[in-house]
Parts: sequence; C-alpha cells; structure tokens
Amino acid sequence: MKSKTKIKYGRIKFREILFPAVFMIVIISLSAFGLRLIEEKIINKNEVQAQEEKPNSLQSASYNFRKGYLTNGQVLGLKTTSKDYQAELINKAYDSIRIYPGKSLTFWVDFKNTGSKTWHNSGENFIALNVSDPAGRQSLFQHEFWSEYYYRPGRLSNSEVKPGEVGRFTFALKAPEKPGNYSESFGLVAENLEWITGGKFDITIEVVPEYQAELVGAKASKIEIEKGESLTFWVDFKNRGTKTWYNTGENFIALNVAKPAGRESAFQHEFWSEYYYRPSRLMNNEVKPGQVGRFKFALQAPNETGQFTEHFGLVAENLEWITGGEITIPITVFDPNQIQAVETLSEEPNIRIGLYNTSEKVTIKANGAYYLKNSQGQVLDEINGTSSSVEFVKGQYIIKTPHLNQSTALYPIFVPKNNEIIMEITSFENRPAWDSSINDNKFRGDIEVRYSTASRKLWVINELPLESYLRGLGEASGTEHSEYLKALVTAARTYALYNLEVNTKHRDDNFTLDDSANDQVYRGYNMEIRSPGITEATQATAGQAVTYNNEIVVTPYFSRSDGRTRSWSEVWRGEKEWLVSKDDPHCEGMELWGHGVGLSGTGARGMAKNGSTWNQILKYYYTNVEITKIY
Repeated sequence: MKSKTKIKYGRIKFREILFPAVFMIVIISLSAFGLRLIEEKIINKNEVQAQEEKPNSLQSASYNFRKGYLTNGQVLGLKTTSKDYQAELINKAYDSIRIYPGKSLTFWVDFKNTGSKTWHNSGENFIALNVSDPAGRQSLFQHEFWSEYYYRPGRLSNSEVKPGEVGRFTFALKAPEKPGNYSESFGLVAENLEWITGGKFDITIEVVPEYQAELVGAKASKIEIEKGESLTFWVDFKNRGTKTWYNTGENFIALNVAKPAGRESAFQHEFWSEYYYRPSRLMNNEVKPGQVGRFKFALQAPNETGQFTEHFGLVAENLEWITGGEITIPITVFDPNQIQAVETLSEEPNIRIGLYNTSEKVTIKANGAYYLKNSQGQVLDEINGTSSSVEFVKGQYIIKTPHLNQSTALYPIFVPKNNEIIMEITSFENRPAWDSSINDNKFRGDIEVRYSTASRKLWVINELPLESYLRGLGEASGTEHSEYLKALVTAARTYALYNLEVNTKHRDDNFTLDDSANDQVYRGYNMEIRSPGITEATQATAGQAVTYNNEIVVTPYFSRSDGRTRSWSEVWRGEKEWLVSKDDPHCEGMELWGHGVGLSGTGARGMAKNGSTWNQILKYYYTNVEITKIY
C-alpha cells in the first residue's frame, strides 16, 4: 500500500513536470521560428535595397548576404567588432606605375595583421584583396589571372598570418589600351564578414603609348617671314616610347599637318612632294628609344600678311598620331615696307625656379605672416611666421601647420603676405663652398612643393617676379665692375625671358629654370645682402633684353675662352646667326672654361675695365643684336 502510494505520487510529479516543459519548448520553438521569419524579412528587404543601390556590388564582401547575412559591416544586424580584423600597410611594389597599353606586370603589397584574429587564405573567412571605391566593380586593370572573381585580384599568399605578422598579396595587372593617368583602389576583406580596417590602398598608374615623343628643340619658337617668301624649318623630337622610329617601312614616322588632320596648309611648299598635308618624314634612318630625331621641311608664306598659327604632329604611318609629337608655330607674315616692332610685355612676368628635389620632409618658415594655399588657390591657413611642413607619402601631401594637419592630393603653396616678407626653407642645406656658416635657403616670392609625375621627384619650386629673381643671381660677385654686371644681368634676363617664351626645358617638372649652372646659378635673398652690386645692375637695366630681328633670343654665357668664343653650331645643333665665333683678346693664352658660346665672363670684365659700356659688351659678343625695353 505504501509502495503504491509512492508510484501514484511519482506519476503525478512526472506529469506536472513534463507538460509544462513540452509547452515551453513549443513556445520557444515558435518564437525562434517567428524571429527567424522576421530576421529573414529584414535581411531580404536589405538585400533588395542593396540590389537597387549597388547593382554591380552584389558579390563584394560588403553585400554578401547569404553567408552570415552581411549588411554593411553588420552580421545578423549586429555590428562586427573592428578589433578582430585590422591591418596596417607596410610596403608595396611601387608607389606609382608607368606601363604601356595592353601590357601586364606583377604587383605585391604587404600588410601587417594588427587585429586579434589569425588570417587564412582558405576557409569560410579567408582574407582576400578586392577592388574598392566602389566595391564589386570591374577594374580597368583586370587581368586574366583574376580567376576567382572579376573584382578580386587575389587572396592572401601566405597560408596563415597571425596577429603581429606580415602577409603578402601578389597579383597581376593589365593596362587598358587607352593611354592616360589612372588611379586604382583596393581593400582587404575577411570573406563573408567585413572590409578590414586599415586594409585599403591606391595605386597611381600612367599608361603610356608605345609611340610617344617629346619636343626637345626647334629652329625657332616663332617665325617672322616676308609675304610670298620661303624658309627652311626644323624640329627635334625625342623618342619617349618603346618602339624604334624608322623613315621607311609600313609604320614610318612622318610629320603631318594637324588640327585638323588632312587639311591643306596655308604654308604648303612645293617640296612637300609626298602629300599636300605632309611636310616631311623623319630625316634619320632610325631613332631608338631615348634618342632624338629631326624633321626638316620648307615653308612658304602666303601673300596675305597677318598673324597665323600652324599645327603639326608626328604620325606612325598606318597606326596612330604619336602622343607628345605636337608642335604649334606662331607665324607672322609681314610686308617689308611696313615697320616691325618687338613684341613687349604689359608687366613684369613671374618665373618659376626649381630649387631642389627631395624625398625628405620640407620645412618652411618666414620673417612675417604667410598664407598656405592649395593648388586650386584656396587659402587653407594663415601662419604668423612659424614653421610649417610638407611630406609626400603614397601620392598624398601631408601638410602640418600650427593650426592644420591635413592629407590631400592637392600640392601646397606657401605665399608671403607682402613683398617684404622672406620665406626660409629650414630643411634646405644650400651652403656655399667658401663659407659653410652661410645657408642660402631664404627666398622672395612663393614656395611650392610639388610632385612631378615626369621625373617622379618631389620638387621645391620658388615662383617670384623676374627682377627679384635676377637680384638673387650667383653668377658673379657684387664687387665686379658695374658695366660688366649690367651686361651679365641683361644676358641673364634675356635667357630667362627666352625660356619663359619657349617653355620646353623643364616644362614636365613644372618650372622654368633650375638654380644651378645648368641654367643660371641662383642663391636667393642672401645674394642681395652680400652682393648689392647685382641689385644695382638689375635696377639700372630693368626690363631690357637682347633681341635679334625683333625677337628675344637665347643668350648663353660662360666663364672664359681660350682666345676666341665658339659659334652655336660648333657646340650644339643648328645655327643661330647672332652666336658666331668672336675674338676674345682678354682671354688669349687661357684655358677654355665652359661651353664657349656667347658672352665670355673674363673677356667682358676686360672690356668693362677698358671703358666699354654694358650694351657695347653685349653687342660685341652677340652679333647684330639690339637692346630692347621689353617691360
């Protein structure tokens, strides 16, 4: 009886426990199912919205909804922790790439795992490199080796990379057929989870054609010709491409009329025998990459006077116009019975001087207030003389002032608030050999820090009025004879004006002249202080230049001769009628220092001491020239 009671009591307890438990399981299951339906509905809604907003990004890591239901950095509506997957760019194969159309190359990039999760190149959350900004698009540089997806160059090369270790991503790039400047963006993803913080980088890519040219010389920058008369003209181009140029064969190189092509030129000569639109073929039999080729042709002026502009361009026959192979020639056709005047300037021009190039930080201050502007002219800051700095890192200018810390693609310009404020480049060591206690790092005018894609160098450029530039010349001591200094400064002014006009020497690096003896030695503001005679000579000859046939001409000068100067044709190509060999008696028996063309420094000093005036000196060394007020 006692045991039956126990059995009965036990059955009652089991029933009391079982039924509520089953009921709760059913309720929980139904609730979970309902939540799942709600979650699916939300996710499906997000997926539809994502498809509407990102039709080309459905397979990217940012919009992979099926595995983990990833939505803009969230999994199942919960934000993923950024500490799990983080990266730091350590190194890459190149900061910028120069590549030819249709060609391929291999690129690599190294990232440090700064997160808490180990990276793998397989599994559900493998680490890969995807195209970004925007994600999921097709890259112009997609290579056939991108076998997994059209938007994915590759996965992590290492099998695993633990936190603190460095992993490499190696992939191929193929250039498009269209030349130009491009920028491509990539980012690391943890597949089915998230974009990895710190895992993005850009590559600057220049696609250059196989046929490319650079204008390096011409008989003149402009032409003045009598109506109905003829003349011979030549132009030199450097082969900057990868293909050798030939003057025969299926793809010979020729000079054609351009803008538009195929037209009849007003200056067509009877010697244009091949076609009415073709003045000349390449004179050289072949011109290899890096070499210079010449095109020589005749021009005949029309009977109509006036101002004309003629355009020519290089062609690879049956292929293409050659990039960089253009030349535009201003032509004045005049009546000899009418008086021609030298073209003058309404105001003093500015000149841009390449001071130096560097891979280091550039630091700048001034003796007063100055502005920081960007390349679009926007004022970013006003600094009261204290120090600012610029670095160029991975295609970005890192600019720091007392009030600003900025990374930008726009190059900076430091502009003094008025003409009396002197800029000082404190990071620039420019000490004369004769006194290392002096540092010629102070300059009038603006200081610009600018990367050149042509030379792939970061240049520090000083832009200032031409007369201010001449006051900083280091070509002579300020204690020299005043007439000699006036002659030298006028030759230097003319040389600068000529280069401002033709603008070919340093055009690709964005300045007119450099500060060395390759152009003219320029020491900046300190030269004004220690050599006031240069400033006085500049002021006495302000705006005056050497002209020949009413044109500003190139006026080379050098240290001393061996008794005679050299003609232009003895040293360089072509002829310049005002640069012929002259006796240089004050240098008799001396050793030649310099190229020997134009004004001889020692000879000109001797003439000045013997009583010659500055314009007499110039007219002796430069034949049949005039001294003309240009501005």
